[in-house]
Amino acid sequence: MAQPVRFDIPHRLGRDEARRRMDKGLGDLDRAMPFASRIGKTWQGDRLVIEVTALGQVTTANLDVAEDRVSIELALPGLLGMFGEKIAGVFRKRTTELLTDGRTDA
Repeated sequence: MAQPVRFDIPHRLGRDEARRRMDKGLGDLDRAMPFASRIGKTWQGDRLVIEVTALGQVTTANLDVAEDRVSIELALPGLLGMFGEKIAGVFRKRTTELLTDGRTDA
């Protein structure tokens, strides 16, 4: 059974700009997750669905872009659950960087 991890990243960019930044900036996830054998990304409306294959298992990250936040939910099955904080940390760090330009004053 998948072990969900959920968190929000607040921003002041509006939905369109936040979505543009997510779309443009998450292209380097393969470098941030060298343990992954495959990373796939698709948009479903304002939801970016990212599938990461690692250790023979697939984890799904849903990034829901709203006017004032990006809500992230990770489903971490089996062995990947042991790496939940590391995987969540990659998404948290990268998303925060994209939404704040590396600044703390978003």
